[in-house]
Amino acid sequence: MIGMTTEAYLSVGKVHAYGMTTTSQPVPDIRAANYLFENSKAVKSKLDRKSNTVTAYAFSGSTSYVSGRSYYSATDHFVIDPYGQTYGDRTLDSDL
Repeated sequence: MIGMTTEAYLSVGKVHAYGMTTTSQPVPDIRAANYLFENSKAVKSKLDRKSNTVTAYAFSGSTSYVSGRSYYSATDHFVIDPYGQTYGDRTLDSDL
């Protein structure tokens, strides 16, 4: 089983974004690549790639909130399971 999370949130005048990929058992390769978008342009990004574990967590960072601009987070998730099968997907968090 694969869990996928993406979040963009506003705190103290800053927009923050992160993404996480999880599995129920250790896998040979697990990744989360998170992007913070401002007005449809990626302004921050971070990749977390790990081996033989159950979680990859990417905090892309934060940017100052400007009223009138739109913000959202996207995360690309990737897993190679113990049997060699690959899985990939993208999740989005709604606009701020």
